[in-house]
Amino acid sequence: RVKSAQRLVAVSREAAAAGLTPGLTLADARARHPQLCAVEHDPGASARMLARLADDCERFSPLVAIDAPDGLSLDVGGCAHLFGGEAALRLKAMRRFRAHGFHLRATLADSLDAARALARHS
Repeated sequence: RVKSAQRLVAVSREAAAAGLTPGLTLADARARHPQLCAVEHDPGASARMLARLADDCERFSPLVAIDAPDGLSLDVGGCAHLFGGEAALRLKAMRRFRAHGFHLRATLADSLDAARALARHS
């Protein structure tokens, strides 16, 4: 709830393709798509899933940090060569998570702030 209105926190690819976006009120979303299936957001479950994903990312780098509410940061500077370089590591990680149904953006940059900005705003 934001100011007494229920709002979408996340949307599926199909919902996004239909024009729904996070932040839209649930009432507006249902007015546009009466058959919309919405489930209540569970921040604790989201945080636990992100922690499990962070643990899984240790296969790519020993330096993994949670970038709440929905991001992970990996320092791959010293280990990318083990995967054929930074671009190959990025591709392997993306394939792994997409195979499990996750939609993600992964970027490479010289600094954490640059990578975060690219991933979240590009």
